[in-house]
Amino acid sequence: MLRVGGGHLEDAFRVLHPTELHAFTCWSQKTSARETNYGVRIDHILVDEHLVEALADSAILSEITGSDHCPVRVELREVSWSDRPMECRPSPPGCAKYLPELGRKRQLSLARFVVPGQKEIGQKRPKPPTDETNKTLRQAKLVQLFPSCESDARSRRSIENIGVKPRRLEAQGENGVGSGNKNNAETENANAWKKLLTGPRQPPVCKKHGEKTVLREVKKEGANKGRRFFVCNRPEGLPNNPKSRCNYFEWY
Repeated sequence: MLRVGGGHLEDAFRVLHPTELHAFTCWSQKTSARETNYGVRIDHILVDEHLVEALADSAILSEITGSDHCPVRVELREVSWSDRPMECRPSPPGCAKYLPELGRKRQLSLARFVVPGQKEIGQKRPKPPTDETNKTLRQAKLVQLFPSCESDARSRRSIENIGVKPRRLEAQGENGVGSGNKNNAETENANAWKKLLTGPRQPPVCKKHGEKTVLREVKKEGANKGRRFFVCNRPEGLPNNPKSRCNYFEWY
Protein backbone atom coordinates (compact mmCIF):
# COMPACT_ATOMS: atom_id res chain seq x y z
CA MET A 1 0.00 0.00 0.00
CA LEU A 2 1.23 3.48 -0.80
CA ARG A 3 1.33 6.04 1.94
CA VAL A 4 0.95 9.81 1.54
CA GLY A 5 4.40 11.29 1.09
CA GLY A 6 5.83 8.43 -0.96
CA GLY A 7 6.37 5.91 1.85
CA HIS A 8 4.98 2.41 2.06
CA LEU A 9 2.97 0.41 4.58
CA GLU A 10 3.75 -3.27 4.89
CA ASP A 11 1.44 -6.11 5.92
CA ALA A 12 3.09 -7.33 9.11
CA PHE A 13 1.68 -10.86 8.85
CA ARG A 14 2.81 -11.40 5.25
CA VAL A 15 6.27 -10.06 6.01
CA LEU A 16 6.85 -12.87 8.50
CA HIS A 17 4.56 -15.53 6.93
CA PRO A 18 4.68 -14.99 3.16
CA THR A 19 3.62 -18.53 2.16
CA GLU A 20 1.15 -19.54 4.88
CA LEU A 21 -2.19 -20.74 3.46
CA HIS A 22 -5.73 -20.62 4.90
CA ALA A 23 -4.80 -17.80 7.28
CA PHE A 24 -8.23 -16.24 7.73
CA THR A 25 -9.55 -13.71 10.23
CA CYS A 26 -13.27 -13.57 9.38
CA TRP A 27 -15.85 -16.32 8.83
CA SER A 28 -19.58 -16.33 8.09
CA GLN A 29 -21.58 -17.18 11.19
CA LYS A 30 -24.75 -17.86 9.19
CA THR A 31 -23.13 -20.79 7.38
CA SER A 32 -20.91 -21.90 10.33
CA ALA A 33 -17.90 -21.49 8.06
CA ARG A 34 -15.53 -21.22 11.01
CA GLU A 35 -15.87 -24.95 11.67
CA THR A 36 -14.29 -25.70 8.29
CA ASN A 37 -11.98 -22.63 8.24
CA TYR A 38 -13.66 -21.23 5.13
CA GLY A 39 -13.23 -17.46 5.41
CA VAL A 40 -11.29 -14.37 4.38
CA ARG A 41 -8.40 -12.34 5.82
CA ILE A 42 -9.54 -8.74 6.12
CA ASP A 43 -7.97 -7.79 9.47
CA HIS A 44 -4.43 -6.47 8.97
CA ILE A 45 -1.78 -4.65 10.96
CA LEU A 46 0.12 -2.31 8.65
CA VAL A 47 3.49 -0.97 9.72
CA ASP A 48 5.81 1.64 8.31
CA GLU A 49 8.54 0.37 6.05
CA HIS A 50 11.12 1.47 8.62
CA LEU A 51 9.45 -0.73 11.30
CA VAL A 52 9.74 -3.93 9.27
CA GLU A 53 13.10 -4.76 10.82
CA ALA A 54 11.56 -4.36 14.28
CA LEU A 55 8.93 -7.06 13.66
CA ALA A 56 9.48 -9.98 16.03
CA ASP A 57 6.24 -11.92 15.58
CA SER A 58 2.81 -11.66 13.98
CA ALA A 59 -0.03 -14.09 14.60
CA ILE A 60 -3.74 -14.65 13.94
CA LEU A 61 -5.54 -15.62 17.16
CA SER A 62 -8.23 -17.77 15.54
CA GLU A 63 -8.84 -19.73 18.75
CA ILE A 64 -10.46 -16.68 20.38
CA THR A 65 -14.19 -16.80 19.64
CA GLY A 66 -17.09 -14.47 20.37
CA SER A 67 -17.38 -12.74 16.98
CA ASP A 68 -17.22 -13.47 13.27
CA HIS A 69 -13.75 -11.87 13.40
CA CYS A 70 -10.72 -12.90 15.44
CA PRO A 71 -7.96 -10.63 16.81
CA VAL A 72 -4.53 -10.29 15.24
CA ARG A 73 -1.30 -9.58 17.08
CA VAL A 74 2.10 -8.05 16.33
CA GLU A 75 5.18 -8.10 18.54
CA LEU A 76 7.95 -5.55 18.06
CA ARG A 77 11.48 -5.88 19.36
CA GLU A 78 13.54 -2.97 20.59
CA VAL A 79 15.58 -1.28 17.89
CA SER A 80 18.07 1.55 18.34
CA TRP A 81 17.31 4.59 16.23
CA SER A 82 20.02 6.87 17.66
CA ASP A 83 22.26 6.56 14.64
CA ARG A 84 19.53 7.35 12.13
CA PRO A 85 17.87 10.70 11.57
CA MET A 86 14.07 10.46 11.95
CA GLU A 87 12.09 12.35 9.36
CA CYS A 88 9.00 14.10 10.66
CA ARG A 89 6.41 13.78 7.93
CA PRO A 90 3.14 15.74 7.83
CA SER A 91 -0.11 13.99 8.68
CA PRO A 92 -2.30 12.88 5.77
CA PRO A 93 -5.09 15.27 4.72
CA GLY A 94 -7.72 12.75 5.87
CA CYS A 95 -6.40 12.63 9.42
CA ALA A 96 -9.03 12.98 12.14
CA LYS A 97 -7.34 15.99 13.69
CA TYR A 98 -8.25 18.05 10.63
CA LEU A 99 -11.98 17.40 11.03
CA PRO A 100 -13.82 20.47 12.32
CA GLU A 101 -15.77 18.39 14.83
CA LEU A 102 -12.57 17.09 16.46
CA GLY A 103 -10.19 19.99 15.91
CA ARG A 104 -11.57 22.17 18.70
CA LYS A 105 -9.67 22.76 21.88
CA ARG A 106 -12.81 22.48 23.98
CA GLN A 107 -14.52 19.14 24.26
CA LEU A 108 -17.97 18.90 22.74
CA SER A 109 -20.97 18.63 25.03
CA LEU A 110 -22.83 15.33 25.17
CA ALA A 111 -26.04 17.21 24.41
CA ARG A 112 -24.86 17.59 20.78
CA PHE A 113 -25.10 13.84 20.31
CA VAL A 114 -28.63 13.53 21.73
CA VAL A 115 -31.38 13.20 19.13
CA PRO A 116 -33.86 16.13 19.36
CA GLY A 117 -37.00 15.09 21.18
CA GLN A 118 -35.27 12.62 23.46
CA LYS A 119 -34.66 13.27 27.12
CA GLU A 120 -31.19 14.48 27.97
CA ILE A 121 -28.81 12.55 30.16
CA GLY A 122 -29.23 13.24 33.87
CA GLN A 123 -32.98 13.80 33.97
CA LYS A 124 -35.01 11.99 36.58
CA ARG A 125 -36.70 8.77 35.57
CA PRO A 126 -40.49 8.55 35.82
CA LYS A 127 -41.87 7.00 38.96
CA PRO A 128 -42.96 3.37 38.72
CA PRO A 129 -46.73 2.78 38.58
CA THR A 130 -48.50 2.31 41.89
CA ASP A 131 -50.96 -0.42 42.87
CA GLU A 132 -53.90 1.79 41.87
CA THR A 133 -52.61 2.23 38.33
CA ASN A 134 -51.79 -1.49 38.11
CA LYS A 135 -55.40 -2.33 38.91
CA THR A 136 -56.65 -0.23 36.01
CA LEU A 137 -54.02 -1.53 33.59
CA ARG A 138 -54.20 -5.16 34.67
CA GLN A 139 -55.26 -7.61 31.97
CA ALA A 140 -58.57 -9.38 32.46
CA LYS A 141 -58.41 -13.05 33.37
CA LEU A 142 -59.26 -15.62 30.74
CA VAL A 143 -61.84 -17.24 33.07
CA GLN A 144 -63.91 -14.05 32.98
CA LEU A 145 -64.63 -14.61 29.28
CA PHE A 146 -66.47 -17.90 29.97
CA PRO A 147 -69.59 -18.59 32.06
CA SER A 148 -68.86 -19.90 35.51
CA CYS A 149 -69.56 -23.46 36.63
CA GLU A 150 -72.21 -22.28 39.08
CA SER A 151 -74.27 -20.65 36.33
CA ASP A 152 -74.06 -23.87 34.28
CA ALA A 153 -75.25 -25.91 37.25
CA ARG A 154 -78.17 -23.54 37.88
CA SER A 155 -79.24 -23.67 34.26
CA ARG A 156 -79.06 -27.47 34.26
CA ARG A 157 -81.18 -27.69 37.43
CA SER A 158 -83.77 -25.34 35.97
CA ILE A 159 -84.02 -27.50 32.85
CA GLU A 160 -84.48 -30.67 34.90
CA ASN A 161 -87.18 -29.03 37.04
CA ILE A 162 -89.33 -28.23 34.04
CA GLY A 163 -88.90 -31.75 32.69
CA VAL A 164 -86.88 -30.89 29.56
CA LYS A 165 -83.75 -32.92 28.88
CA PRO A 166 -80.68 -31.30 27.38
CA ARG A 167 -80.07 -31.98 23.72
CA ARG A 168 -76.83 -33.77 24.49
CA LEU A 169 -78.63 -36.22 26.75
CA GLU A 170 -81.39 -36.72 24.20
CA ALA A 171 -78.84 -37.49 21.52
CA GLN A 172 -77.08 -40.03 23.71
CA GLY A 173 -80.22 -41.55 25.22
CA GLU A 174 -80.81 -42.59 28.78
CA ASN A 175 -78.92 -45.85 28.37
CA GLY A 176 -75.99 -44.36 26.47
CA VAL A 177 -77.46 -45.07 23.02
CA GLY A 178 -75.86 -42.90 20.36
CA SER A 179 -72.52 -42.46 22.12
CA GLY A 180 -70.79 -44.51 19.46
CA ASN A 181 -72.13 -42.26 16.70
CA LYS A 182 -70.88 -39.21 18.57
CA ASN A 183 -67.38 -40.65 18.93
CA ASN A 184 -67.31 -41.50 15.24
CA ALA A 185 -68.35 -37.98 14.33
CA GLU A 186 -65.67 -36.47 16.55
CA THR A 187 -63.05 -38.74 15.00
CA GLU A 188 -64.12 -37.76 11.48
CA ASN A 189 -63.97 -34.08 12.39
CA ALA A 190 -60.49 -34.47 13.88
CA ASN A 191 -59.25 -36.28 10.78
CA ALA A 192 -60.72 -33.58 8.54
CA TRP A 193 -58.93 -30.85 10.50
CA LYS A 194 -55.66 -32.80 10.34
CA LYS A 195 -55.93 -32.98 6.55
CA LEU A 196 -56.68 -29.28 6.35
CA LEU A 197 -53.99 -28.14 8.81
CA THR A 198 -51.00 -30.26 7.89
CA GLY A 199 -48.43 -28.03 9.62
CA PRO A 200 -45.02 -27.07 8.24
CA ARG A 201 -43.34 -29.26 5.70
CA GLN A 202 -40.79 -31.70 7.06
CA PRO A 203 -37.25 -30.98 5.82
CA PRO A 204 -36.02 -33.45 3.20
CA VAL A 205 -32.80 -35.45 3.54
CA CYS A 206 -29.75 -34.49 1.50
CA LYS A 207 -28.64 -37.28 -0.81
CA LYS A 208 -24.92 -37.16 -0.07
CA HIS A 209 -24.88 -37.22 3.74
CA GLY A 210 -28.33 -38.64 4.48
CA GLU A 211 -29.01 -35.85 7.01
CA LYS A 212 -31.96 -33.51 7.38
CA THR A 213 -31.59 -30.24 5.50
CA VAL A 214 -32.08 -26.73 6.90
CA LEU A 215 -34.58 -24.11 5.73
CA ARG A 216 -33.21 -20.77 4.45
CA GLU A 217 -34.74 -17.64 2.92
CA VAL A 218 -33.58 -15.50 0.00
CA LYS A 219 -32.57 -12.05 1.27
CA LYS A 220 -31.07 -10.70 -1.95
CA GLU A 221 -33.08 -8.23 -3.99
CA GLY A 222 -34.67 -9.81 -7.03
CA ALA A 223 -37.51 -11.99 -8.25
CA ASN A 224 -36.84 -14.71 -5.66
CA LYS A 225 -36.61 -12.44 -2.61
CA GLY A 226 -38.59 -13.92 0.27
CA ARG A 227 -38.68 -17.44 -1.16
CA ARG A 228 -37.49 -20.24 1.10
CA PHE A 229 -35.38 -23.24 0.19
CA PHE A 230 -33.68 -26.27 1.71
CA VAL A 231 -29.89 -26.75 1.73
CA CYS A 232 -27.48 -29.12 3.43
CA ASN A 233 -27.16 -28.32 7.14
CA ARG A 234 -23.38 -28.81 7.25
CA PRO A 235 -21.06 -25.77 7.42
CA GLU A 236 -19.83 -24.09 4.28
CA GLY A 237 -16.37 -25.10 3.10
CA LEU A 238 -14.18 -26.15 0.24
CA PRO A 239 -15.58 -28.82 -2.11
CA ASN A 240 -12.77 -31.26 -1.25
CA ASN A 241 -13.48 -30.99 2.50
CA PRO A 242 -15.59 -34.01 3.61
CA LYS A 243 -16.98 -32.00 6.55
CA SER A 244 -18.38 -29.21 4.37
CA ARG A 245 -21.87 -29.02 2.93
CA CYS A 246 -22.89 -30.63 -0.34
CA ASN A 247 -24.63 -28.87 -3.22
CA TYR A 248 -28.14 -30.08 -2.29
CA PHE A 249 -30.82 -27.46 -3.08
CA GLU A 250 -34.61 -27.62 -3.17
CA TRP A 251 -37.25 -24.91 -3.14
CA TYR A 252 -39.72 -25.01 -0.26
